[in-house]
Amino acid sequence: MRETGLEGTIAGALARAPAGDVSAVGAAAKTIDEAMRFAPLPEVLGEELRRGYGELARLAGADDPPV
Repeated sequence: MRETGLEGTIAGALARAPAGDVSAVGAAAKTIDEAMRFAPLPEVLGEELRRGYGELARLAGADDPPV
């Protein structure tokens, strides 16, 4: 979260959504959703995902296992 700058985006969105204000909470959720969708994937996480996928492929005995 820190590496991508999402931490500040999320904190800011939540700060603008007072408890009980359903529309403000909905707007904050939309802001957070969009920020997370378009945030770059940190390289360390990408490496971990590739390693895990490789392990799945090895266990499944396939080059491209369904995930």
